[in-house]
Amino acid sequence: MLPLAHYLPEFDADDGTPFESVAPLHRPSKPTFEHPILVASRDHDTGAGVPVISSPIPEIAEFDEADDLIPAEGEMPDLAGEALWPATDTPDPIDVGDETDALADTEMDDAEALDEGQLDLRADMEAAIEAARAEEREQAEAAQSAAIEAARAEWATEEGERLAGLLSDRLDRIETVVRTTLASVLRPIAVNTRRRQSILELADATRLLIGDGKALSVCATGPADLLAALGDVLKTDSGLVTWQSDENMVDVRIECDQTVIESRLREWRAALEEALA
Repeated sequence: MLPLAHYLPEFDADDGTPFESVAPLHRPSKPTFEHPILVASRDHDTGAGVPVISSPIPEIAEFDEADDLIPAEGEMPDLAGEALWPATDTPDPIDVGDETDALADTEMDDAEALDEGQLDLRADMEAAIEAARAEEREQAEAAQSAAIEAARAEWATEEGERLAGLLSDRLDRIETVVRTTLASVLRPIAVNTRRRQSILELADATRLLIGDGKALSVCATGPADLLAALGDVLKTDSGLVTWQSDENMVDVRIECDQTVIESRLREWRAALEEALA
């Protein structure tokens, strides 16, 4: 808006002399007034006193006469057809209150959406981490179970082989002990039993060969102990037998003309030693 002084030049445009007032020059004295000063103030809502900050009051321009402000009739500008700006250019009033509220609501919604997004992202990350941990835990448990099964199978194989070796060794020892025991205990019993049986068989055969003791001659050859045992069994018939002791022989041989009878103790003892070995 243009000030009023723009339309009231101090000098005339034609001759450069200022306007002269037609009013009389008698000027009444002007009254003097003191400038108003704010001495106290209170808050409208609470009623509490508010400290006063003094500030100088600007001076107001004084004019001698009101007529000095009124230009001549011919020099008054035509303000009827002149406007400060076109009506179409008049700016519309801007209501920033709703937009500010909308902006604040938008920012709040964005912040809430951001917080919700962060919470959702964190929840997704925690779920993914937990799933990864569960998968790793399952894999570790499976690997551990497989390792335990493999170690158990290996241990069972090794223990089986070790126990089999120990059992075989123990069985060998038991067999050796049994054979040794049988050889040391059963051999004399078996030999004596077989020897007695052989002596009895030879005695029966000799009696058959002697008959009445007149027609044939019987000769017995062998170890002295066997011959003595055979003579004890023959008793009275032993006088009809010719006895020849030979310690190099194992069996007893009975000869009567073309007939030869042996006890065969050597072969039987060899079979016994093989069985007890």
